Amino acid sequence: MHNSPIVSIIIPVYKQERYLYQCLESVSDQTFQDWECIIVDDGSDNPDLIDDISSSSVGDRGVVIHQNNRGLSTARNIGIAKTSGDFLLCLDADDYLHPEFLAKTLAVFRNNEQPDVVCCWTKHFGARQDLFIPSPNIHLFWLLQRNLLPVTALFRKRIWKALGGFDEKMRMGYEDWDFWIRASKSGYQFSCIPEALFYYRISSGSMVQTATRCRADTIHYIRHKHAEIFFMSLSEQFKFPRFRDIPRKAIIRFWVTGLFFHYFPHPLRKGLFAIYRKLVD
Repeated sequence: MHNSPIVSIIIPVYKQERYLYQCLESVSDQTFQDWECIIVDDGSDNPDLIDDISSSSVGDRGVVIHQNNRGLSTARNIGIAKTSGDFLLCLDADDYLHPEFLAKTLAVFRNNEQPDVVCCWTKHFGARQDLFIPSPNIHLFWLLQRNLLPVTALFRKRIWKALGGFDEKMRMGYEDWDFWIRASKSGYQFSCIPEALFYYRISSGSMVQTATRCRADTIHYIRHKHAEIFFMSLSEQFKFPRFRDIPRKAIIRFWVTGLFFHYFPHPLRKGLFAIYRKLVD
């Protein structure tokens, strides 16, 4: 293990061994080289293969943790608990990084004392090839309504410690959305680099498709977890300090949407989401 690296990269692996080499090569090819890589084998079918790929790609700066399948959030938390860097980067085994990802995200921290989290544009590849551009102003109000950044963003380790890690109850995806909501609620600041430095694979049967199928359940869970905001009355939302700069029309739409999620029966909401998915697909 490389002693006292600046960045710790955490990569859970579950049935994604065939993509791991490309992922780890993108780590090895970083122009910024002061990193360690923690690979969490979350019950994959071929643990020896993961060891071999790690050894050939990242060498002695990679550590593989083998465990039975416990889910993505738990795998990330276990991996992060073993890290020694001041900055964390969560990366999925089927995705990869631009060679300058670490150099350019770290430069934002060096040049600006404000950010706690730095993300970038995301280039989708595989079944879909387009560009995801996060909002340059990642505000709590908009983040409560949809996830505005991927889990692959560089952030300070103290955030993970302060928040208590990723929510291990969220096994169907969007655990990063909840993590960023909690970070924003706690006052941590976000910054976005207007450049595609992260490559996100879209494939049949991927975690993102599973998460989409379970989106109604996820939203229900998140709304109740953060009920102190979602279940405010309209008058309270108008007065809420974190919504001070939000247009009143946007707050009204947010409140009306809340009525739908609060009063429509859960099975009906799931049915409407299923119809929406078919129309979108």
